[in-house]
Amino acid sequence: MRRVTLYVRVSTADQTTENQERESIAIAAHSGYGVAANEAIVATTWRQHRPPRLR
Repeated sequence: MRRVTLYVRVSTADQTTENQERESIAIAAHSGYGVAANEAIVATTWRQHRPPRLR
């Protein structure tokens, strides 16, 4: 079986990655892929660390 790594991301702490993970796993399985790894990130602090001109 071919395997994939899933990467899901949300941009606020109010959001969750659960729906994205569930849907991505279903799509991978339907396409004949097994999930080798799953990376979920909540990127709430990126705005604080970017340069002032990009805020």
